[in-house]
Amino acid sequence: MNWYKGKYVSQKLRFTIPVRDYGRAIVNNSIDLVIPPICNLCRCDLNAENRWFGLCTACCELATMSNDCYCTQCGHQRDTHKQELTSIDSGSCSKCKQKKYMFSHVFTLGPYHNHLRNAVLQTKHPYGYPLAVSLGRLLAHARKKEIDLFHPDFIVATPMHWWRQLKKGVNGPDVIANSMAKYLHISKANRVISRCRHSAQQVNLSQNQRLENIKSAFLLLKKNMSGKRILLIDDVMTTGATCNEIARLFRSHGAKDVAVAVVARAEIEST
Repeated sequence: MNWYKGKYVSQKLRFTIPVRDYGRAIVNNSIDLVIPPICNLCRCDLNAENRWFGLCTACCELATMSNDCYCTQCGHQRDTHKQELTSIDSGSCSKCKQKKYMFSHVFTLGPYHNHLRNAVLQTKHPYGYPLAVSLGRLLAHARKKEIDLFHPDFIVATPMHWWRQLKKGVNGPDVIANSMAKYLHISKANRVISRCRHSAQQVNLSQNQRLENIKSAFLLLKKNMSGKRILLIDDVMTTGATCNEIARLFRSHGAKDVAVAVVARAEIEST
């Protein structure tokens, strides 16, 4: 009886899954006929190959054209191109040798200007939600090999204060982190760290002011980080003060290593 029941369930599943996928395909195709998929950045029509990314080939190329000539420790542009990747420990560039970061690696699509700057700015508004999802997928796809070599235990987004999120209506880094976690099949940890103090925006502050502004702005909700390798996600990095403070907090509670993944790195020289 049990064997018969198991065989019946197995046959039912084999029948149900293709029907479900076929039905989903019909729905997607029907939606595409009524509302053809368009690029979330330039708004051109998408072909079947780019539909899942949500970005056209041209926008993908423009967003990743500089992603092979940056320092993996600080994210700044450098002149020498990377050799074939066997390790992510490729040493410091001249710009970060004199700075001490609490994170060990930065994974980015490229410099914060032109198309990437425009894309990041759009993700800071509710209408930019689909674009944030697309950028998360693109970042995960472009930097997958390096991230796999880092072996993160989980992904966490740079937290936003609840009042700022309420005013903005969207949390871009959190959307990007969710998208990357799904693409990379890495768990995303929620309610691990919070922004407990509503500090001023960093954009118009000097380096010293940024460090002072971000001090004691974060609270670790889960204290036991012993031996964990953490991938921290943000939309853009400028001086690295925010990511550095979060990484310091994780490490002070036992984290083995912290890496940062950002869509764009500001203050990168153009090649």
